[in-house]
Amino acid sequence: MKKVAKSILLLLSIITLLQIHYSCSTNKEIIDLDADYLTVIDVLEYCKRECHEELDLKGESVKIKGYIKRRPYDTNFYYVELNRLLFNLEDFRNKKNIRIQIMSDSINILNKLDKVSYNEMVYLNGKVSYGFDLPTNNLCYMDLFIELFNANDIRINLK
Repeated sequence: MKKVAKSILLLLSIITLLQIHYSCSTNKEIIDLDADYLTVIDVLEYCKRECHEELDLKGESVKIKGYIKRRPYDTNFYYVELNRLLFNLEDFRNKKNIRIQIMSDSINILNKLDKVSYNEMVYLNGKVSYGFDLPTNNLCYMDLFIELFNANDIRINLK
């Protein structure tokens, strides 16, 4: 009986590993980043690149939608990191977020976004960019963020 249980457990483990391998395949469906507003998770998954991989999407236009992530311990939604002005756009469904870097027109962008409530969908037109290597366990991915240049590239609650 123990051999049968071990065999079944081994078979289930192999099937699970095969499912994980094929679901994480690098053969991604090609999507048009600038065609329609994509969710945060779609952009994260499609644009994710391993360290030292070709950054073929860097500088590509992207339309992304999500909610401004408000930090509970701070009154501001934005923050400064390594001399970069950033805020996070979140996908409520899975709590994933992507960093948005404000490249120019910062006063107008911050004024526009400061009026947005936590439950209003924000639509941005930006550019894909990559930063530092982010090694974790045995994997390494490039830091992915979206560059935002102008307050006119922001829409609130499109219907």
